[in-house]
Amino acid sequence: MTDPRAVRITVDGAVVLEVTPGQEVVIGRDPAGHVVVPDHLVSRRHARVVHEGVWVLEDLGSANGTWIHGQEIQRVSLVDAHDVLLGDPADAPLIRLDLVDPLASHTLDRRTLVPADESFRAPSSALPGTTSGTVTIGRHVSNDLSLEDPMVSTRHARVETRHGERWIIDLGSTNQTIVNGSAVAQQRIVDGDKVLIGNTHFRVQRGGLVPESAGGLVVRDAVLAIRSGRRIVDQVSFAVEEPSVVAVIGPSGAGKSSLLRLLTGQVRPTSGSVDFREASMASQRQAFRGDIGVVPQHTIAHGKLTARQALDYTARLRFADDVTVTGRHARVDEVLDQLGLTQHAETPVDRLSGGQQRRVAIAMELLTEPTMLILDEPTSGLDPSLVLQIMQLLRQFADDGKQVLVVTHDLDHLDLVDEVIVLRAGGTVAFRGPPSEVFGHFGRASWAEVFTDLAVPTPATPGRDRIDRPASTASFDVPAPPLDAGQITRRALTVASRHVRLILADKPLVALTLGMPVLLAVLALAVPGSHGLAPLGTEPDPNPGRLLAILTIGAAFLGLAGSIRELVGERAIFLHERDAGLPPLSYLIAKTAVLAAVVVVQSILLVAVVLLFKKDPSDSIFFMPAAAEILVAVSATSVCCMLLGLAVSARLGNPEQSTPPLVLLVMAQLVLCGGLFPIAGRLGLEQLAWLAPGRWGYAAAAATTDLNRALPPEQHDALWNHEVGIWIACLVMLVILSTVLWLISFTGVRRRAAFS
Repeated sequence: MTDPRAVRITVDGAVVLEVTPGQEVVIGRDPAGHVVVPDHLVSRRHARVVHEGVWVLEDLGSANGTWIHGQEIQRVSLVDAHDVLLGDPADAPLIRLDLVDPLASHTLDRRTLVPADESFRAPSSALPGTTSGTVTIGRHVSNDLSLEDPMVSTRHARVETRHGERWIIDLGSTNQTIVNGSAVAQQRIVDGDKVLIGNTHFRVQRGGLVPESAGGLVVRDAVLAIRSGRRIVDQVSFAVEEPSVVAVIGPSGAGKSSLLRLLTGQVRPTSGSVDFREASMASQRQAFRGDIGVVPQHTIAHGKLTARQALDYTARLRFADDVTVTGRHARVDEVLDQLGLTQHAETPVDRLSGGQQRRVAIAMELLTEPTMLILDEPTSGLDPSLVLQIMQLLRQFADDGKQVLVVTHDLDHLDLVDEVIVLRAGGTVAFRGPPSEVFGHFGRASWAEVFTDLAVPTPATPGRDRIDRPASTASFDVPAPPLDAGQITRRALTVASRHVRLILADKPLVALTLGMPVLLAVLALAVPGSHGLAPLGTEPDPNPGRLLAILTIGAAFLGLAGSIRELVGERAIFLHERDAGLPPLSYLIAKTAVLAAVVVVQSILLVAVVLLFKKDPSDSIFFMPAAAEILVAVSATSVCCMLLGLAVSARLGNPEQSTPPLVLLVMAQLVLCGGLFPIAGRLGLEQLAWLAPGRWGYAAAAATTDLNRALPPEQHDALWNHEVGIWIACLVMLVILSTVLWLISFTGVRRRAAFS
């Protein structure tokens, strides 16, 4: 028999809420909960009260347990009044659950914090202790305000009073303290200011911090026009402010992808606005990087990593730097379990099924516990059973309190969504409402008929779907947060570690990487002559120059081939990580370091094999052996050409475009190095050769070899003289070229990140 009574929730003697059957109450530290208990021993989502015929109190996997009469409970039926303690069986705020007559019950609004006693969070009063004195905020329980959030640092921020004014000071946090959309080191705060710490939003009120749980995505009359003036998104308005699943559908050419770019802040609307929590997405998307999870259509995890490794590296890039390894692994395991991926955790991503790969992509976004998920075609290319699983998963997310917006072509499972936004050709909204009303609205009996109608553009009707919300008060450009050297270095080390793991996980790539310089060395052994790089000088001998040419061009090829696809091949992954907070500087430093190490190893193999069978120069320029000088010249050439490859890669549109420039650049090194025919004294050609790494690398090696001694006078080159100054000048030029090429690479990467 169903219990018709309501539950009255009392906290330390004060009634905070009464709920009727059919409603669910979440109790915990999360400001988005219904009853918010800021005690440091209480988990974000600690317990819930739900009606299942009878009222049930259920622990939600809390860290410190739910206690009744000194006994820890997992789940208990409520048949009478119960006194409940969260986190501490002896000393915790007393929560009393009473079963009462439902006639006097209040309606539950899951997005509004309930009225509460002053020792609980409530919208009408600031958090205890934040209105005066000094308050520390962070992840550790010893802070005055403890936030259980991996985006929050152990000691994140401090609020203090200075000469009667309230100030907030960032304490060197990883993900920074955001005030009104801007990352600040310290900032005076006044009533009405908005503060974001991790994923927790606060508003300053009476000098204290009041948590904000309400809010979401609001689109008002958004227009996106291309240069010709044609609108590809036209007067689109809607809001996603409640836990729900909203599906965006429409025929090809309806502007779904363009709308998605607007919603994720990748582009600015030509007119209108796209706001999240009353702030412009385009100007402040970095501030919301942990609060909004964006799942692209295509897999953005490296295929050679296991599912666990992919999530772990994502966590290392997004979590606060002081999150422990144990804590990070625990969160990864929790998300793997949540997505049903535990048994596939050690499987490489490229060996997972399409549905499992989609789950990995979703899991990567769930690591930071976002309040909103935006997904682009998550069911594309999946078989019907997997499509159903993904849509059911999205439904579950919404039921658990998340806002979910999905762009999809799947029309078979719209019964699982709460609202459908139907776009027609031209980017206008043709319908917005429950999926059950779509056919009635269009007067059609099938989707085929509806989509036939939608293929015909219709001018937008301004204001038809207007959203009655206040316009954003923070639609200003937010300056880039200051770069912290420690954070830059730590992120670079994480990306470098991942790159090394990817290389080692690809056995064929390892074999090719190590085998290529050996094969090039074998080709060099075809150069005739028994003197190698030690010319006798008694008669002209072109063979040392030919051998140096093969070494130099081989080094150039190794550098270019190893890098020219690197940035463009990973662009989708990088841009996604950039939106999640990865600095372009960290990314490029990591790529440069790993690729430089690889080409230096290749150069060592190339030179070692050649000099194993060919004589090295008899006389060095410096105190180091001549063979070491040759190795330095070859390695420097390879590193410089690697950076040339990165500079080109940063500007390519797709990986398939990399082959023509690779061939052209290798041939340019061959022609301009000076080993094929004389370059010196040829006006125009000699000056052009100054820009070629091969020219300077060949010259440095030729200086060590004293190549002029092996050639007739008419073929001499001043850069090949056996002199210390010449050798140093050649290396300096390679360093200058490398620096310029690195800066070109960096501007390309940063530009892609800025205009993605």
